[in-house]
Amino acid sequence: MNLKYVYLMAVLFISAAHGHEGVVSSAPFKACQNLEKKAECSYENDHGDLYIGSCRLFNTQLMCVRSKPIVKAESLKKSAVK
Repeated sequence: MNLKYVYLMAVLFISAAHGHEGVVSSAPFKACQNLEKKAECSYENDHGDLYIGSCRLFNTQLMCVRSKPIVKAESLKKSAVK
C-alpha cells in the first residue's frame, strides 16, 4: 500500500476524531437546568456566540444541543447597534 495514502488517511481520521472530543463548557448543561427534555434552549460560548437548540438527554443530564446555525458574536453586536 502507498505510504502517502496511509499517512493521509491517518491525518484525516485524527482530524475527524478531534472534532468530536466532547463538550468543554458547562454552558450547554446549565442552559437546560430546570427545563424538560425537548424544551427550547440557548446559551453563549466563551466568545459570545449564540447556540440555539433543544434539551436532550446526555448520559443522565440534560444538555442544550444546537439545532440552528450558530449566531456569531459579531452578528449579535451588529444587530444590537441598529
